[in-house]
Amino acid sequence: MLSPYPSPRSLRSEEVAQLSKEIKEKMKEADIFDFEGKTDDKIKTMELVEELRSKRADLQATLLLDAFNKDRAAIPQPIPPPQMATLPAPPPPDARTQELINEKLSKAEALGEQGMVEEAQKALEEAEALKKVGGGTAGACS
Repeated sequence: MLSPYPSPRSLRSEEVAQLSKEIKEKMKEADIFDFEGKTDDKIKTMELVEELRSKRADLQATLLLDAFNKDRAAIPQPIPPPQMATLPAPPPPDARTQELINEKLSKAEALGEQGMVEEAQKALEEAEALKKVGGGTAGACS
């Protein structure tokens, strides 16, 4: 149902148009003052023009924000994807496996200090593999 009263948005649009009209008139006044050599009056008028421009900019920003929010509200919101079940963290390795992991890490550090980067990287990968496996095949990776 249409309302007999103007919407707040149209009122603000009218205010913007009115401010633009006032700015134009004040600019004409400033030109006349400039032509007549009335510098003080021109400066006062130009200060008023700046205030009017600031008010107009604020109104325009409000109108733009309102339009943006209205458009944004009209866009259907995406449905979030269903939550994937997270896998439980693997159990900590048993004592023997942890000992092997520590040995591999020490070996990797020693090899790295000697400049044997590829061998150190291999030892680190073996330690990571042991962490993932846990206690199941600890004896097979030495």
